[in-house]
Amino acid sequence: MQKFLKGKVFARAECNTSHRSVDDTSIYTGQPKSTTRNPKWPEDHNVILGELLMEQYVNGNFYNGNLRKEQWSTLVAALNRRLGSKYTETSVMIRFKNMKADFRALYQLTNCSGWGWDDELHVPVAPDELWDEIVQETYLHNGLSILSAPILVFMLQKFGCSFMSNYLRGVIPDVLCDLVDVQLQVNDAIVELTASILEEDSSSEDEQRIRRPMYDRSYTGHRYVLDVLAGHPGRAYQCFRLPHEAFVSLTDLLVTRGHLRDTKNMLAAEQLAIFLRGVAHAHSYRQLCEFFQHSLETVSRYFNVVLRAIVSFADEFINLPQGDVEYHPFVRSNAQFYPFFKNAIGAIDGTHIPAVVNNNLQNRYRNRKGFTSQNVMAAVSFDRQFVYLATGWEGSAADMRVLRWAAEQGQFTVPRNYYYLVDSGYANTDKLIAPFRGYRYHLADYRRNTSRRYAVQQELFNHRHAQLRNVVERTFGIWRERFQVLTHMRQFPITVQADLVIACAVLHNYIGRYHGHDMYFNMSQTEMEHDNERGEIDMSDKDPNLHTTIGERIQGEVVRHDIATDMWNDRVSIDLSFFLKFQL
Repeated sequence: MQKFLKGKVFARAECNTSHRSVDDTSIYTGQPKSTTRNPKWPEDHNVILGELLMEQYVNGNFYNGNLRKEQWSTLVAALNRRLGSKYTETSVMIRFKNMKADFRALYQLTNCSGWGWDDELHVPVAPDELWDEIVQETYLHNGLSILSAPILVFMLQKFGCSFMSNYLRGVIPDVLCDLVDVQLQVNDAIVELTASILEEDSSSEDEQRIRRPMYDRSYTGHRYVLDVLAGHPGRAYQCFRLPHEAFVSLTDLLVTRGHLRDTKNMLAAEQLAIFLRGVAHAHSYRQLCEFFQHSLETVSRYFNVVLRAIVSFADEFINLPQGDVEYHPFVRSNAQFYPFFKNAIGAIDGTHIPAVVNNNLQNRYRNRKGFTSQNVMAAVSFDRQFVYLATGWEGSAADMRVLRWAAEQGQFTVPRNYYYLVDSGYANTDKLIAPFRGYRYHLADYRRNTSRRYAVQQELFNHRHAQLRNVVERTFGIWRERFQVLTHMRQFPITVQADLVIACAVLHNYIGRYHGHDMYFNMSQTEMEHDNERGEIDMSDKDPNLHTTIGERIQGEVVRHDIATDMWNDRVSIDLSFFLKFQL
């Protein structure tokens, strides 16, 4: 029976006695499970049920203290066949539940109260110290100086607990009365069933119920955070993926805005450290529990508190450009891009973040490379800042479909006379300038053919376009390099996974805006381990023009043709000037 009770809480046995109330009994045995007593079970039926349960246990049909569901019908059929009865599965289940409840109560009373039971005399037994205490209490409060242990045993055996508890109220311990009542309810079938089971389990239930702290390491998470912040600056990068001063200023910002506060058991800095450690190293909740020495509930709660706090900063740190936009210094200072792309304000692309979803959603979230992901659309400025983000889309969705939703329902707007650079997975419009299809447009294509000159103006346009649009690829690479949860997503609800993407973008912009010297922002593209590893997936087989109008495509073609023509003419004039200078 102890095997059957593995992992279960103790429930009290319900005693049909007048001397004990429900609330008093719960002091010894805890809160009961919902059980309904069935008074129609004869003793011989209990014995047969115990034998059949024992057979099922020997055959390995018990799991976690309960008979497997598919075996109940077999057991009930065998019971009715042997007894000629018509018991239902429900009644047999309830009887077995009551048997376990009786055993739980008996076990706790005999092992946790100091009282035992004599099977031969059928009376409670206790150490001499307890009897001496009873006699002393009796003498002081009732004046019965002749009352002793043998007399109490005789009176209990002769008259029973119900009579003795009324006659000597306050003399006999309440737990002793409960012990007698419960022992009478535990039939031989239960004793026979539990005997063989207890032989296999060397550890006692009493030892299993001893409560001790699970996380008792002296080096706590709070001390770890203090050591990191007070140590070498490189430790903050390794642990939290951001500079020491960025960690301190972000903590102050969250506390000042009222999103975080110091609690009795955890400071705001440690709460933020739990979240950053989780997203920076893709740790699970249980890994964070061991690392910071807090319970699973505590780690989960504060992780989500910090997540919601950082997501609430999205409107402040992720903003689309509005109205007249100045030419970006990066474009203006480069003769290859200016004045041709002077009206470009950034680049747009979709990236696939691994997603952990239920089996019924896997087909929707499975992308062309075969893994489940969420398709994230991001608009990035030329200083590698996210200006727009659309998360939570299934991996099978096309990039243009996500962008069309963002423009129609997601409040994504482009200022008049300005545009974003996109790859061939998007349609070419006056707001989205894509490369010419049918010509080289990846930077790698040009690196492999360094000696080849541009054959037509479309190739020159595509090369310059790819060089400028590459800012979004670099941003994704920095993003993934800093936050490994973007490449090794943990098992969160899909809404939490989408929020984690937003939170990582907010942190990325915060660090880039106030701590631009951060080493991740200064990494070269070849140093990025996760760049273009599994995130970028070309959806070119799906026609992006399906989500645009003819008028938008015509206007986009005019803009692109003018840029390509001006760029080619400038290139020809430079080559001609160089040729004439060489001739002279």
